[in-house]
Amino acid sequence: MTRLRGVCPGGCGFAALVVAGLLAVCGCSPLAPQEPGAAAPVFSPPAAAVEVPPEVAALIQDLRGSDRPRIERAKRRLARIGAPAVPALIELLKQGSRTDRARVTTVLVRIGKDAVPPLVALLAGDDTSHMAAASVALANMGRDAVGGLIAALGSRNESVRFMAAETLGDIGADAAEAVPALTESQEDSSPLVRKKAADALAKIASPSAGPDLRTLSPISRTPPGPEPVATPERIAVLVQDLRSADERTWTSACEALGDIGGPAVPALIEMLKAGDAREKAAASTALVTIGRPAAPALAELVKGGDALSRFTALAALSTMGSEAADAAAALLEAAEGAEPAMRAAILKAVGNIRGP
Repeated sequence: MTRLRGVCPGGCGFAALVVAGLLAVCGCSPLAPQEPGAAAPVFSPPAAAVEVPPEVAALIQDLRGSDRPRIERAKRRLARIGAPAVPALIELLKQGSRTDRARVTTVLVRIGKDAVPPLVALLAGDDTSHMAAASVALANMGRDAVGGLIAALGSRNESVRFMAAETLGDIGADAAEAVPALTESQEDSSPLVRKKAADALAKIASPSAGPDLRTLSPISRTPPGPEPVATPERIAVLVQDLRSADERTWTSACEALGDIGGPAVPALIEMLKAGDAREKAAASTALVTIGRPAAPALAELVKGGDALSRFTALAALSTMGSEAADAAAALLEAAEGAEPAMRAAILKAVGNIRGP
């Protein structure tokens, strides 16, 4: 999941988005309101009960800036500060833009164990974007996150149990400590959790059973450069690279496809439709990075196809927020004949797109 993971994503932890869709299929966890636009221009510090040290507040501002050396310095210093910086970082993870979330995730992973409890707590929320971002960070932490995720397997919340199992699987062999708990989760009351627990056990026992998603880093858009090459051959190569578990290869492909924009959408939609769960999520991440030009095609996919593809497309549109405004009418049309769970998820997504 991570390692997207997202957060691209442009902001979306792809595994968490897929999780939200799967649970929505069963009517268990509808898509929750997310940020209506691509950015959160105003950052409110944590609740008054939590005092943010002045140094942390200043570094948070640098982290959100555009000066690359200051951004990198802020990442290093916040990681060294550790636990005292976590509340403000978690708040920015919840409120911030997609770029903010990507940067915060990097810092939280460096902080490690002190950041695990509040990240696990986010899995119990009702905002899929928060859940996705937390899952991205936890999976990248590896062993540091295993204890907290084992505890989450005992949650009363089905979504939390599902995502805990998913994330433990993404951690792979380093999550061996979770084998007894995952084995017990194979008797979970939820069929989705049972399946995900079995998948996680397989990944832990044989990491080669799937790509090491921890190597996928959050994506941030690079400054505009020369006009990208958008030939069919170039797009095909990039889509193939998008399947890679190598961090630099995957990141470069996602960013390049985002820069190409509209011409890359058909190939990515095909990947989303025909790929396995990870490939669907990777394609979704690239489509979110493209933004508005991808929205109509994603809306069409919501109207038909297998459940996982439909909910992955819907989660991508929801994450786009106002960038997906052109798709709202098509989504409402799709809602008219949809089954109850899908209809509810579509209406939630439209609310995210249109904003308050």
